Amino acid sequence: MARVFINHVDQYSGRVISKLFSQALVRGTATELEDEDDGDEIDLPTPSKSTYTAVGTMKDSALAKPKFVTEIIECSTRDELLASLLQCDVVIYDICEDADQVDEAAWAVEALHGAMEKYSEQKVFICLSTVMTWARTKPLDPVTTILAMVYMYRAIVSGCQSGLVFFLTVTNFCRN
Repeated sequence: MARVFINHVDQYSGRVISKLFSQALVRGTATELEDEDDGDEIDLPTPSKSTYTAVGTMKDSALAKPKFVTEIIECSTRDELLASLLQCDVVIYDICEDADQVDEAAWAVEALHGAMEKYSEQKVFICLSTVMTWARTKPLDPVTTILAMVYMYRAIVSGCQSGLVFFLTVTNFCRN
């Protein structure tokens, strides 16, 4: 069963993402669901070995765990968090709703990159940022391929600079 880590599953984005992943087929496609459709409603897959296991952290531990989340990860140290992240196939960080998560997401990327020899399969790291992060970016020619280096030249809207350091860190890993 594939594991997906989502930070702050008690926030809006985390709840929605955990719900979607807990019902999604591992390595499945939308056409697989359409092929099985007989004109009625699409039945979402039941949690089984073919769906993702959503795990994550909570911003407010007093709230109830969302029903689509299998496990809440409560880590007092970053080493414990890294151990949990290494068990996951996909790591999703939302840096839109909490500015403190930019530092944690940057640390997570660095830590996962540094621990590459500890896992056998490639991990996927997804970072959600606001549209405003890149709002002043001039559109590129659609034929041009966007390279990681291009991100360093994009304009950042004032107030969204905290995400820039994170994206530059990730860009450096892409180049190495």
